[in-house]
Amino acid sequence: MRSVPVVRFVLLALLGLLLSAVPASAAFKARAFKTKTGNIRCIGEGDTATGKDFGMRCDITHHTWKAPKQSKPCTEGDYGSSLGMTKRSGAKFICVSDAIGPARTMKYGSVFRFGPFRCTIKTSGVRCTNANHHGWSVSRERVRRF
Repeated sequence: MRSVPVVRFVLLALLGLLLSAVPASAAFKARAFKTKTGNIRCIGEGDTATGKDFGMRCDITHHTWKAPKQSKPCTEGDYGSSLGMTKRSGAKFICVSDAIGPARTMKYGSVFRFGPFRCTIKTSGVRCTNANHHGWSVSRERVRRF
């Protein structure tokens, strides 16, 4: 039978290995929201400590508009119902292979802020912008990138 100090040492060594596998920044955060109807869901992600790797994405489930033709086919996932942008990039339609998970329901007239992103939620749709004032306005009836 092994002694308690040896078992404790092995457990501490394993814990050390696990902790060393944690990403360099524990400040990587993700915050999501959805409209009252649940038709539009958005998520902002990024490293809040360094200000790096910020991204914003909105998915719309039901819409009557058509997305622009793809410049190249998706290697994975679907195209046409999701928009994305980085901290400073222009907005574009993106391929996605997952769904935005649990999200806070936002009241109409409220504003969602995360890092460099700001989204205004209205009954007429969702408008999101980044640090360079690029973004989108999206609703069931229309989509506009700017």
